[in-house]
Amino acid sequence: MEEAVRGLKRHFHAKHTEGLLSDRGLRLLDWCCDSALDEADTPLDLWERVEQEA
Repeated sequence: MEEAVRGLKRHFHAKHTEGLLSDRGLRLLDWCCDSALDEADTPLDLWERVEQEA
């Protein structure tokens, strides 16, 4: 799971660089990915975290 989350972070940063993701969106997605990495022993609930924080 860790590699998948790191891949998502790279993807989000690339989209931000391309201008397709706002600063706020990148911060939110980065935080969600970091939280998921910190709790690697729990099921991945990245989108649930995004919905809660958005």
